[in-house]
Amino acid sequence: MNTKAGCSILLLIISGITVACGTGAKVAPVAATAVAPNASSVSGAGTIKFHPGWYLELDPRHNTIASWSNTIASYKGTPNLQGFYLIQPWSWFEPSLNIYTAGAGDSAQGFAALDQLLAVSKANGFQFIIGLDAKAFGAIRAGAGSYDVLPAYFDSLAAADGPPGYISATTRASGDLVVTVKAYDPAVTARYNALMQAYGQRYDSNPVLEMFRDSTESANGLFNPGQVAQLPAQYISWAANARKYFPTTGLSLTINFMNTAAQIAQIYQGVLPYAIFIGGPDSFGKGINTAYTPGSGKYNGISNIVFNGYIDANGDSPGTDYRGKLGWFTETQTPEEIYPGGSGGLAYQSPQDVYNEMFGTADGIAPGTVASGGNMQPQYFVFSLDAAWQKKGWSDSDMKAFIAAGHPVNTTRPASYN
Repeated sequence: MNTKAGCSILLLIISGITVACGTGAKVAPVAATAVAPNASSVSGAGTIKFHPGWYLELDPRHNTIASWSNTIASYKGTPNLQGFYLIQPWSWFEPSLNIYTAGAGDSAQGFAALDQLLAVSKANGFQFIIGLDAKAFGAIRAGAGSYDVLPAYFDSLAAADGPPGYISATTRASGDLVVTVKAYDPAVTARYNALMQAYGQRYDSNPVLEMFRDSTESANGLFNPGQVAQLPAQYISWAANARKYFPTTGLSLTINFMNTAAQIAQIYQGVLPYAIFIGGPDSFGKGINTAYTPGSGKYNGISNIVFNGYIDANGDSPGTDYRGKLGWFTETQTPEEIYPGGSGGLAYQSPQDVYNEMFGTADGIAPGTVASGGNMQPQYFVFSLDAAWQKKGWSDSDMKAFIAAGHPVNTTRPASYN
C-alpha cells in the first residue's frame, strides 16, 4: 500500500461464492445475501472465524490507541458495519527481538495495544482485523535504515545475501518505495514465523480477532527478478506456519503483482491447503486488461486474472478458477478514489462502480469481466475512506452512506474454510 498516497480508512466487504473451475468465461454474479452485523457462519469448534459484512480501516496516521478507540466507538450502531481493520509496521508488533509488547495505555505497542483494541471492538459489537506491513514509502533519507518499519535487529540480520534484513532505496523507486523487508529470504521468514507463533498462541482463541493479514504487497520495485522468483516459496512457508498457530483465525497475503503468471499460480496452489485469503491494494479491476491477449505475456503478472481463471500459469486462457476455493481481498487506495482525475483509467469511478466491477456487473466505467480483472466475487472489499484528505476524493460520509444502504454481499464460505 502506498502510504504516501494516503490510504487510510478502508471499507471491506465480506462475501463468498462457489463457481465452476477451469473456465475463462465470465461467470454471472451469485445472488448476494444481506446479513446482520456479527452474524457468524462458524459451524463448530475449530472452524475458521467468518463474519460476513462491511469493515472500515482505522487511519494509521491517527496513531494513538485513544484515537482509534474513539473512532471504533463513534461507529457503534452503524447499519451493516461488521468491524475494523488496522495496518501497522512490523516494529509495532515486535518492538525488539522476541519482545512482542511494549508500553501501556495510549503509547502501547504489540500485545499491550492489541489487547485494548480488541476490548473496545468487543464492547461496541465489532470484529477486528490486524495487518502487518514491512515496507515504507516517501522521500529517501540518508542513514534512515529501515525507516522505523522494522525492529532494530534487522540492521544486522544475516540474510543469505548478507545483512541487513531489508533493502533501502538509493534512487527513486516505483511508488516512492524507500525500504522493504527481504521477504524472499528464509531468515526473514523465520523471524516472521516466530512472530506468528507468538501472536497465534495469544490471540487465536479470541473470538473478536477476525483475521491476521500480511499487508506487505508482493509488488516490489526494489527486488530484482531473481529475488521475486524466491517469493512464492517463502509465502507458502509463512502460510503453513501461520495456519498452525492460527487454526481458527482468518489469514491473508497481499498478492497484487508478480513478474509472471506462473509465480502467482505457484502461490495460489501452494497456500490452498492453508485457507489463505489473497488480494490487496491495486488488486481490483482497472479495465487495463480489457484488450488482453492470452499468451501475449502482457499483464501476466497481475493477480486478478490468474485468480479468476482468465489465464493459467503460462499466460494462456482459460486457467484454474480459484474463486470459491480461496478467499479474495479487494482493497482500493487514494489514487483510485479521486474524482475527477483518477489514475489508472478510474477517473470519475464511484463506490458503486468499484462494487459493480468486483461483482461482475458492467456499467459505463466498470467492465465487470474476468478479462478486465473484475468479477472477483471478493470476500473482503476495501475502500479508502480518507481519500478526502486531498480535498478531491470520496468522503467519509460517502462511505458511511454506501454501507448504510445495505448493498448485499454473498455469505458463502470459501471452500478452503470448510
